[in-house]
Amino acid sequence: MVDYTGVFMLVFVCLTSCRAQSHPPTNVTAVYVADGTIRLTWEPPTTGRGIQKYYVSVQETAEYVHVSADQRVYQYNNTKPNATYTFKVSTIISGRIQGSSQSSVTTRKYCSTLVHIQYVTMYKQPKVKSLIDYV
Repeated sequence: MVDYTGVFMLVFVCLTSCRAQSHPPTNVTAVYVADGTIRLTWEPPTTGRGIQKYYVSVQETAEYVHVSADQRVYQYNNTKPNATYTFKVSTIISGRIQGSSQSSVTTRKYCSTLVHIQYVTMYKQPKVKSLIDYV
């Protein structure tokens, strides 16, 4: 009878230690900061070494960008008013995605009425002495 115990142990050890480990970025936060601009920030994974870069994607537009490993901020411009954007930040180690985290934010309606109000208030209203002036 052949003893396969050693082979079984070798396969078991390889399966448990060779699995891809997940190293997602932490504290991924999307903040609407001004008309048409969203700022995305994150922290590096708590585990994992040798981060090459981050991959940032925007779900609603299918846009993506690669961000250097030492950068922790990405600014997304030209958003639409009253729209929700979901950002996914992935860690790239050894040329492969090793974990992802995401954050969503809803933009606000752009406000340009302040300029209009300032323009209107620059004109002085004529003073009315009596109703006879209007007859």
